[in-house]
Amino acid sequence: MRCNPDVALAIRQGLWASARDHYAKNGYFEGRTGTGMMVSESWYLKTNPDVAKAVKDGAWKSAEDHYFRQGLFEWRIPNKDLQDDITAWKHMVSEP
Repeated sequence: MRCNPDVALAIRQGLWASARDHYAKNGYFEGRTGTGMMVSESWYLKTNPDVAKAVKDGAWKSAEDHYFRQGLFEWRIPNKDLQDDITAWKHMVSEP
Protein backbone atom coordinates (compact mmCIF):
# COMPACT_ATOMS: atom_id res chain seq x y z
CA MET A 1 0.00 0.00 0.00
CA ARG A 2 3.05 2.26 0.32
CA CYS A 3 3.21 2.45 -3.46
CA ASN A 4 -0.50 3.18 -3.84
CA PRO A 5 -1.55 5.69 -1.18
CA ASP A 6 -4.62 6.60 -3.23
CA VAL A 7 -5.85 3.02 -2.96
CA ALA A 8 -5.12 2.92 0.77
CA LEU A 9 -7.22 6.07 1.20
CA ALA A 10 -10.05 4.63 -0.91
CA ILE A 11 -10.08 1.50 1.27
CA ARG A 12 -10.21 3.60 4.45
CA GLN A 13 -13.10 5.56 2.93
CA GLY A 14 -14.95 2.32 2.18
CA LEU A 15 -14.76 2.71 -1.59
CA TRP A 16 -12.95 -0.62 -1.94
CA ALA A 17 -13.19 -3.69 0.30
CA SER A 18 -9.47 -4.44 -0.01
CA ALA A 19 -6.37 -3.85 -2.08
CA ARG A 20 -7.00 -7.16 -3.81
CA ASP A 21 -10.55 -6.09 -4.68
CA HIS A 22 -9.26 -2.81 -6.14
CA TYR A 23 -6.50 -4.53 -8.09
CA ALA A 24 -8.73 -7.23 -9.55
CA LYS A 25 -11.48 -4.84 -10.60
CA ASN A 26 -9.60 -1.66 -11.40
CA GLY A 27 -5.86 -1.53 -10.68
CA TYR A 28 -4.99 -4.23 -13.20
CA PHE A 29 -6.61 -2.17 -15.96
CA GLU A 30 -4.85 0.99 -14.82
CA GLY A 31 -1.54 -0.75 -15.44
CA ARG A 32 -0.62 -1.00 -11.77
CA THR A 33 1.86 -3.80 -11.41
CA GLY A 34 0.70 -5.31 -8.14
CA THR A 35 2.89 -8.19 -7.06
CA GLY A 36 4.45 -10.69 -9.40
CA MET A 37 3.43 -8.89 -12.56
CA MET A 38 6.67 -9.62 -14.34
CA VAL A 39 6.52 -10.28 -18.06
CA SER A 40 8.33 -13.41 -19.14
CA GLU A 41 9.69 -12.32 -22.51
CA SER A 42 10.15 -15.81 -23.95
CA TRP A 43 6.89 -17.25 -22.57
CA TYR A 44 4.79 -14.22 -23.60
CA LEU A 45 6.13 -14.24 -27.15
CA LYS A 46 5.70 -18.01 -27.46
CA THR A 47 2.12 -17.76 -26.14
CA ASN A 48 1.28 -14.72 -28.30
CA PRO A 49 2.69 -15.33 -31.78
CA ASP A 50 1.04 -12.17 -33.10
CA VAL A 51 3.02 -10.14 -30.57
CA ALA A 52 6.21 -12.05 -31.40
CA LYS A 53 5.78 -11.08 -35.04
CA ALA A 54 5.03 -7.45 -34.12
CA VAL A 55 8.17 -7.31 -31.93
CA LYS A 56 10.23 -8.86 -34.71
CA ASP A 57 8.80 -6.34 -37.20
CA GLY A 58 9.58 -3.44 -34.85
CA ALA A 59 5.99 -2.48 -33.99
CA TRP A 60 6.74 -3.11 -30.29
CA LYS A 61 10.05 -2.83 -28.44
CA SER A 62 9.51 -6.02 -26.45
CA ALA A 63 6.94 -8.33 -24.91
CA GLU A 64 6.94 -6.14 -21.81
CA ASP A 65 6.33 -3.01 -23.87
CA HIS A 66 3.35 -4.68 -25.56
CA TYR A 67 1.95 -6.11 -22.34
CA PHE A 68 1.93 -2.90 -20.31
CA ARG A 69 0.74 -0.69 -23.17
CA GLN A 70 -1.86 -3.01 -24.72
CA GLY A 71 -1.79 -6.65 -23.67
CA LEU A 72 -3.08 -6.22 -20.13
CA PHE A 73 -6.19 -4.49 -21.53
CA GLU A 74 -6.75 -7.53 -23.76
CA TRP A 75 -6.52 -10.03 -20.86
CA ARG A 76 -3.19 -11.37 -22.11
CA ILE A 77 -1.20 -13.20 -19.47
CA PRO A 78 2.32 -11.89 -18.75
CA ASN A 79 3.82 -15.10 -17.36
CA LYS A 80 2.93 -18.73 -16.79
CA ASP A 81 2.56 -18.31 -13.04
CA LEU A 82 -0.31 -15.82 -13.40
CA GLN A 83 -2.54 -17.85 -15.72
CA ASP A 84 -4.98 -18.93 -13.01
CA ASP A 85 -5.09 -15.53 -11.29
CA ILE A 86 -5.79 -13.57 -14.45
CA THR A 87 -8.41 -16.06 -15.58
CA ALA A 88 -10.09 -15.74 -12.16
CA TRP A 89 -9.90 -11.91 -12.33
CA LYS A 90 -11.45 -11.94 -15.79
CA HIS A 91 -14.36 -14.06 -14.59
CA MET A 92 -14.81 -12.04 -11.39
CA VAL A 93 -14.89 -8.73 -13.26
CA SER A 94 -17.28 -10.01 -15.91
CA GLU A 95 -19.78 -11.25 -13.33
CA PRO A 96 -22.86 -9.03 -12.96
